[in-house]
Amino acid sequence: MSKLNEIKKRINSIKFENMLFVEDLKSAIALWIDDNGLVSFAHRSLQEYFAALFVSNLNVLEKERVYTKVIQKFSVPKSVNETENFISLCEEIDTLNYNKYYKLPLFKELRGLLNTNSDYELVKSFLMFFVCEINLPNLVEGDNEVTYATILNLNATLVYRSIYFHIDYTQKIHSLLTRKVYSGYFNKCSSKSKLNSFTSKNKRGKSVVKYIDINGEVPRDFMDEIMQCQEIIEAIRELSDYIDNSIKSCVSYIDETQDLDKGLVDLI
Repeated sequence: MSKLNEIKKRINSIKFENMLFVEDLKSAIALWIDDNGLVSFAHRSLQEYFAALFVSNLNVLEKERVYTKVIQKFSVPKSVNETENFISLCEEIDTLNYNKYYKLPLFKELRGLLNTNSDYELVKSFLMFFVCEINLPNLVEGDNEVTYATILNLNATLVYRSIYFHIDYTQKIHSLLTRKVYSGYFNKCSSKSKLNSFTSKNKRGKSVVKYIDINGEVPRDFMDEIMQCQEIIEAIRELSDYIDNSIKSCVSYIDETQDLDKGLVDLI
């Protein structure tokens, strides 16, 4: 009820009784449901649709603020599934501003993170964007050898901001990198790199898991191993090409739409 009171304070022209308004939404049009005093939309998709419709009716400055907030919300991994359908609806209902204030800024951010001067720099910059740590299976100390399940610890804040767009490409690269690490090639090269470790507990006791820290710099011997895998290089190239093409497509759509709007207004 406090939210309704706040809305009425901000929009003086709107006047209603809170309880009657809620009852209408529950009974007359069945948009809301009451679960032991907790009132919510009857289905999440209804809430997402009305939220997207609200965004589409905002002025340009407030639209930019909303999309900036959505980008920030995506930076928290658990929020991705909560926001995905809302973003899809914004793309459909508010296409121009979705491209201008959401899609294009994120692709430009990705472009800035990946260095295209050479394949070596491209792969290196991708690793620094995508991964913060790589755990090495079979490199353990203790009585029992274990394989640590989480091989790649993602640089979550950066990765999830734009995951809605790059997931098809980064899932493939993630799989290839994991396969490369599991293959055991890094057992021979890791002794040359500066390794860190942490203690992992399991049913058989404690084991020390070795890992490569990617933050700030990618170890040279690690890069040498990765650069021997053409499939990984090709997959990262595909991601880079996709980013370039998406930026071109966004800019083209924005320019054409704005030119069309201007041309129609000129006809008045």
